[in-house]
Amino acid sequence: MPNPQSDLALAVDNLSLSLSGKPILKQLVLELSRGESLCLLGPSGCGKTTVLKCIAGLLTPDTGSIVVNGRLVAGKQSIPPQQRNIGFIFQDYALFPHMTVAENIGYGLSKLSKSDKAYRINECLQLVDLAGFGDRYPHQLSGGQQQRVALARALAPKPSVLLMDEPFSNIDAQLKRQMMAELKSIFKKANVSCIFVTHAKGEAFAFADKIAVMLEGNIAQFGRPMQLINQPASVAVAEFMECGNVLTAEQAKVLFPRLELTQTGSWLFKPEWIDIDSTEYGVRVKNIEQIFNGREYFVDITIDNDQLQSVKMVSQHLLTVGAIEKLVFRYNNTPYLIKE
Repeated sequence: MPNPQSDLALAVDNLSLSLSGKPILKQLVLELSRGESLCLLGPSGCGKTTVLKCIAGLLTPDTGSIVVNGRLVAGKQSIPPQQRNIGFIFQDYALFPHMTVAENIGYGLSKLSKSDKAYRINECLQLVDLAGFGDRYPHQLSGGQQQRVALARALAPKPSVLLMDEPFSNIDAQLKRQMMAELKSIFKKANVSCIFVTHAKGEAFAFADKIAVMLEGNIAQFGRPMQLINQPASVAVAEFMECGNVLTAEQAKVLFPRLELTQTGSWLFKPEWIDIDSTEYGVRVKNIEQIFNGREYFVDITIDNDQLQSVKMVSQHLLTVGAIEKLVFRYNNTPYLIKE
């Protein structure tokens, strides 16, 4: 069990939960440092939103403990949601349509005096760059402005931990980039400790300090984005994170016959480190698909081999597909052995 006196903003230990007899969370362990943004990243149905609801007190786990800011809130004792000092931003923001922006932000400040409440509301409006918007109603705001109001409302009571459920799913790509940059700046100013969930890897990479990859109700790997991409803990993580080509030693020999792999297991070959040459002595090619992302081409090469079907690589140039019958592959780095 986590030490209640630790300096962590949040510590979750051995958390398990079943719903209608189906295991949803399986002995999950998670830690959040103060001032850190942590992403729960995983496919739909992996249990990531359920984790948020357990932390917030909206669901009661079957086993395990949750410590928030050094205080046990779930485990041997269970503290109700309103006493946990946790902020929660829902996917649809859940603003009160009949209340002004100022009234929405002040909703959780009923214990403050009138003057202190007004001061805190104004402070939060300035924090999210909405000074002068206090008298407006939610329907008079853009989607990005509504999100900032939801953020201000969640931060107003000065929560120990802020939870966000798919915070960027309802806004377009350009606004998403802008909002992520704005929120990172706001969180840094306010020293916010935050957990957010998403299934979008790009959002996790752009926003989170650390990422917890969730697969089938548990944390499959925890670490910084570059660590997850370059050193996946399992084949399942590598495939979900789309780290690159995961090959057995036998499959790797098909592409890179001069490469000596002395250990059995699965090896990660990054697409950006693969080079090719067209030659009559190489591996026979069946098909090549290329997608341009504005900077480079993602290339998927289907090969004619019983042990290996395809290989992914990156190219700065469009390959002349019709002229390619056989390829020689080179790997210009050391492949990573996935140690499961």
